[in-house]
Amino acid sequence: MQLFQDLETLVIEQEAVVAKIEDHTQQADVDLTHGIKQVQVAQRSVLNRRKLKWICLGIVLAIIAVVVIILAIWFGVPNAFGRQPAA
Repeated sequence: MQLFQDLETLVIEQEAVVAKIEDHTQQADVDLTHGIKQVQVAQRSVLNRRKLKWICLGIVLAIIAVVVIILAIWFGVPNAFGRQPAA
């Protein structure tokens, strides 16, 4: 009988520790869920940034192509802009 009383005393003493562990476990679950959401937001951000880089590269290449075409016309065809051919 004494053994059961000692065991009950130990269980009562450990109840606060177990409750604290349970609270920490629940908080860890909340933190993990929040962390997963943040990782998903970061992944979308990376994909959007990558897409924006490709769009910017396309715009820069288009501008370079337009400048090259204008220069080719300017120096290649003397009368295109009302210039006289070089003598």
